[in-house]
Order: sequence, then C-alpha cells, then structure tokens
Amino acid sequence: MKYKKILIIMIIISALFCSCNNSKSESSGNDEVKKIENNQNENKDQEKVINQSNTETKAIASTNNNQTTDKEAKYFTSTNSDYKKIGNARYNFWIDIPNEWKAFESSSNGDGYFIISDNDKIDIRVYGGILVSGAQNYLDILKGDNGIVGDFKFNSNIIGKQVSKTDSNVTYTCSLGDIHLDFYVNYEKDKSWFDKNKSIIQNIAKSLRSGDSQNETLGENSQDNAQESYFGQWIIKKKLAYGRVGVYGDDAINSMIGKEMSFSKEKSSCFGDNISYLNSTAYNPKYEKVVLSESKFEQENNVTFDQLGIKTEYIIKVNASDSKFNGCTFYIKDDNTLILVGGGVYLELDRK
Repeated sequence: MKYKKILIIMIIISALFCSCNNSKSESSGNDEVKKIENNQNENKDQEKVINQSNTETKAIASTNNNQTTDKEAKYFTSTNSDYKKIGNARYNFWIDIPNEWKAFESSSNGDGYFIISDNDKIDIRVYGGILVSGAQNYLDILKGDNGIVGDFKFNSNIIGKQVSKTDSNVTYTCSLGDIHLDFYVNYEKDKSWFDKNKSIIQNIAKSLRSGDSQNETLGENSQDNAQESYFGQWIIKKKLAYGRVGVYGDDAINSMIGKEMSFSKEKSSCFGDNISYLNSTAYNPKYEKVVLSESKFEQENNVTFDQLGIKTEYIIKVNASDSKFNGCTFYIKDDNTLILVGGGVYLELDRK
C-alpha cells in the first residue's frame, strides 16, 4: 500500500512537469512567431523605403537626361551686370548665369534647364523636384555610397548642401518645404575647365533661389514681361468634387457653368463662398504660387488627386489677391485646365 501511494505521487509530479514543459514550449513558439511577424513587418517597411527611393531615383534620372528641347529660356536683367537671370514657373525658382551663356528647357514637363557654357564638354543643369521621401533620403541618393556632403550657403541666406558623388561632379541643393532645387555640374570630360571657372560656378550656385525670397514673379521683372501660363480667358466647365463642407447646391453650381473668368497682370476674376463674388474683380492682383505634393494636397483639401483627374505627383496652387483681399484660389492642372476652388466646391476651368 505504501509503495502504491509513492507510485501515484511520482505519476502526478511527472504529469505536472510535462505540463510545464509544454507550456514553456508553446510560449517559446509564440515568441518565435512574434519575432517572425516583426521581421516581416520590418521588411515591408524597408521595402516601402526602397520603393520610395527608387521613385526618387527615377525622378532624378528623368531630369538628368541629355536631350534638350528647341525652346530657349526667357532671359531677364540681373542685379549683377555680368549676369542675366532665368526663372522657372513650375518650381518657382530663379538663377543667374553669365551673359555669354545660354539655357534651354530640359524637358517637356518644365522642371528646369540645361545651361550651355563656353565648353560643350561640361554638363550643367538646374532643376526642381518633389521630395518624395524627405530631404535626408534625397541627400543619401545624391551622394551615393562614397559621396561627400557639406553645408553650402546661398545668397538668399538659405543653408543647403554641396554634394560631390564623385571627384568630377557636384550638386548644390536646397530643400524648400516639399520640393528641392538643384544646380548640377558634371566636369568629368574636362576637369581643368572646372578648376579655372570654379568661382563662376560658385556664383551661379549661390544665386539659386525661390521666387518668394525676393518677391520675383515671372512676368513682372523686366520690360520683356513673360506671361504666366494661367493668364488668359477661361470658362467654368463642370463640377469636379466637393470638399469637407460645401455651401453650393446643384442649382447654384449649374448657374455657374459657362461663366467666364480671366487672369492677367492687371486684374483677376473672383470666387469664394458667395456666388456674387463671380461678379467682382481684383485689380493689380498678386499671384502667389505654392507647389504641393499629392499627400500635402489631400491633407489640406480632403479631396484626392483621382477625384480631380490629376495624374502628376504634384500640383501648383495659385492664390490671386488684391489689396482689398478680392481674388480667388485655383490649381494649375495643365496649360489648358485649371481647378477653381471656393465654397467647398472644385470646378474645372477650360481655356477659352
């Protein structure tokens, strides 16, 4: 009887020990599953970063091609008599180049210029772009694995970066909100030219600036007034979408269809949360342009690019306003289409 009791006790202890081991094994297995899941999530996040980097690399590659269009830049008088200046409406930047040099539009989408010096072996460009994945990631792409990065002060007092990916090219870059502005020089085919002209290159690079820094606007800075792409006559074509809160009903919107609007240096049509604004005019308006990425636009408007039929990665917002705060807000979809916004409604404007 005594031995039977001892045997029963041993069986119970053995059963309890096995149960504990199974519990530990299950816990260890669960921990391992969690580790695998965490690693998978980290890999997915990394893939997103890589994909963003690839997108930005493609953007750089599309800018850095060797094909120029036949359209020469419009030149304006610079404050430095030895230089002339060129402006870019898409990214709202200006840069000064020597009077003897020329500039040609670098692509059909208007992101910048090829600059032609006195040496056709030197590749010089200036362009803007959207910061798809942030300024630091863009710098990492520019410098590559072994590039050198240093601070660079522009004449506008903005502190940017001087990036040398190799010993035969340099990019002077600055970040302004969601965009970057770059001045790029590749002198691989004639390094001696760069050594002789380094001070000129530095002067050009330092002059790169946003149009907002000196209130420079294309069309207002010389006797050769360049025209803004949105200047002209427009017709309200249709309703595209509603925003967060709309003040206009279908009847009011239908009454707007077919109305004409116009924008010029001297005056601007008006629009807002009252239909009577369409009968008002802003005189000597100031046009302020801002480049918005898709994510930034959608945060501000609660309306998607898809709803508005926008196929690009960015859009330019224009605020037109006079001294009495009359004016309107619109977005540049393309040369022949604007998107007018007011009272929580988005309307398509077609060029007349």
